[in-house]
Amino acid sequence: MKSIKTLLLACVAMGLSACSDADPSFALQSFKSCEKLEQAIKEQAIAEVRWQDSVIKDMLGFGFGFVNPFGGGDDFDDFNEMGPGRVAMDVAFSGGGERAFSDTNIQVEGVDEADLVKSDGTHIFYLAADYLVVTKAWPVDEMDELGRLKIEGLPQGLYLDSASGHLAVLSQVYNEAGAPESELAVRNLDALLKLTMVDISDLSNPKNIRETYADGLLYSSRRIGDMIYVVSYRDVQPSTVQNAEGRKDKVDAIEKTTLDDWMSMRFDSLRNSDGTWSQKSEGTCDCTNVYTSERQAGYYMVSVQGLNLSQPDAEFIGSAVLGNLETVYMSDENLYLVSKEFEEGPFASFDARVESVIHKFSVTESTAGTPAYKVSGKVPGWVVNSFSLDEHNGNLRVATTSQDMTVLDGGQPSAGVYVLEDTGNEMDIAGEVDGLAPGEEVTAVRFEEDQGYVATFEQVDPLFAIDLSDPGAPTVRGELHITGFSNYLHKLDDQYLLGIGQDLDEWGANSQGVQVSIFDVSDLTNPTLAHKEVLSGTSYSEAQSDHHAFNYFAEKSTLVVPAFLDSAAASRMYVLGADNTGLSQKGSISHSSMLKDEESVEDYWAYSYCSDFRRSVIIEDKVFAVSNVGISAATIDAPETALNSVVFTNIDPCGGRYGYQF
Repeated sequence: MKSIKTLLLACVAMGLSACSDADPSFALQSFKSCEKLEQAIKEQAIAEVRWQDSVIKDMLGFGFGFVNPFGGGDDFDDFNEMGPGRVAMDVAFSGGGERAFSDTNIQVEGVDEADLVKSDGTHIFYLAADYLVVTKAWPVDEMDELGRLKIEGLPQGLYLDSASGHLAVLSQVYNEAGAPESELAVRNLDALLKLTMVDISDLSNPKNIRETYADGLLYSSRRIGDMIYVVSYRDVQPSTVQNAEGRKDKVDAIEKTTLDDWMSMRFDSLRNSDGTWSQKSEGTCDCTNVYTSERQAGYYMVSVQGLNLSQPDAEFIGSAVLGNLETVYMSDENLYLVSKEFEEGPFASFDARVESVIHKFSVTESTAGTPAYKVSGKVPGWVVNSFSLDEHNGNLRVATTSQDMTVLDGGQPSAGVYVLEDTGNEMDIAGEVDGLAPGEEVTAVRFEEDQGYVATFEQVDPLFAIDLSDPGAPTVRGELHITGFSNYLHKLDDQYLLGIGQDLDEWGANSQGVQVSIFDVSDLTNPTLAHKEVLSGTSYSEAQSDHHAFNYFAEKSTLVVPAFLDSAAASRMYVLGADNTGLSQKGSISHSSMLKDEESVEDYWAYSYCSDFRRSVIIEDKVFAVSNVGISAATIDAPETALNSVVFTNIDPCGGRYGYQF
């Protein structure tokens, strides 16, 4: 039975689906005209304003502000950001001639992801604070910085295309107007997403050849072949509406706006062969490329923009969806956008519980790279990250945490796995297994062919082994309960999983350090903990929250991860041997000799924090540990002994971090 609070909240806003007789369709439709788009945006904006101003808000003391610009809600953001809620998949490796080297840790084979570091087996390209630094890494005795380029804003990641001699950097510019080299006028917004195209044909002089700004926050990106797909997210509410006080003034301000006030803009500068710049400002997409559904979701816009990395003068292509954004997942053929519907608010879910609506876009040769909308679906609960989704044999598998909010005590969370089948009209749930681990939330997910592995956590860490060979009847075959938790799972081989998390006591409280585990999943009915290694004295590894910091190099059976060492108040790069026979610590790399003296830095705590190890690269039997202060190299089997190093002189390791000053 629904609580009084839930019923009141669901019915207070005008025209909301929660009070209708039927669940509105979640299928997307494009707008037929700019007039229709403007009308829809204004109607949703007014509905949200009226909800915020309702007596319910005053009575309960909160509004719809919990849909934040990064997706997700207040109820679960703390867990998603701070708790054991990340997981990563395969680390690809490449060969430059006969030389083998580690590559970016990606989720789907053939779908590249932006990262702070890229390598071609000879050079390392790294985003050190607000600089792109090009370093010769091989051979080790010739390590040296070759060139650098200042990057505006806070760099988020890069893509490397050695064949065309181009590199793309994604960065975020906050609370100020963009400042391109071309001096093109770029408006001031709360956030601007910048793409910088760099010519690296001369490694000693990387050159900025294109700067593009778009309204919004970078949410995620992927690359297939030459095409980069950038997903951004923004609150399209104009400043005149934001600054208005009271319901009447806000509604009046909304009604006075035009479509141009709401639409996202792109500011583009391209360097010509003679050194001059071509400039233009335009909308990020046409009205007819904007989608919405009958399920209103507020004045938020998700944009998917594609650009050919090999062609600096290529035109942007893309689409946009009105609504919030929770997660992005991409296979080699399809892009999935996941939005969260809350149990309360002006755009509440139909049955007053948290649900995830998933939109599928095709990105194949038949669509010429343009994201083309196909179909949508819905599952109960919320996902922890992109690894909660997996496409296999045309079906989409989704792992979620659900919670029944219609009961007075809020109910208990539990885990579930759903298989969605694309019927052409929508993605229907063809099979499901739910009610797993009552009272616990999903922390890590790993899908592999016909198997799925789901880890949850409250005080102990259950690992569920799920048989997905029959999409219509997924079945839990076995489960394992251990202390601590795993928030990162990696396929070691067909019979073993590699995990990283925290070693906790039986009460799920006191941590003994970062924990690396190997699980034997050769028998789905009886998964076991085969090996465990604790990095004593450590408190956290970035690999727990960002899978790109996890570097497993199968050719050398080597795992490299950064971790923070409490006793030294600094991070180290840990090198472990890892295969199906066991785990062994080979040692760790320190860069204390490269750091400035404590007496020479006004805010040494902030300086040290910005100087932590972030990434690693393996080339043959050498490991390169990278931070914002430099790169140090050692052999895999003797990481304590430095072979060579490069210090990034005259780079503030906290550069680009807004609000920070030495």
